[in-house]
Amino acid sequence: MNKIKAQTLLESADALAVADVVVQYGHYDADSKAHGAVYMRTFIHKIAQEAPDWKLGDLMALAHS
Repeated sequence: MNKIKAQTLLESADALAVADVVVQYGHYDADSKAHGAVYMRTFIHKIAQEAPDWKLGDLMALAHS
C-alpha cells in the first residue's frame, strides 16, 4: 500500500458510506446518530475488505503523510 492507494481507498470508502446512508434515509445528515452508525458500518466494512491487514489509524496516517 502506498499513499495514493491509501487516499483512494479512504475516499472510495467515504463515498460508498455516504451513498449507503442516502439509499437508506434519502439524505445524509452528519449530525444524526442513526446516519453515523450506518456510515461507520459501511466505511469500516469497505476498509476491512480492501485492506484487511491495516489498522484504520495506520491507513489514515499513510494517506495524510
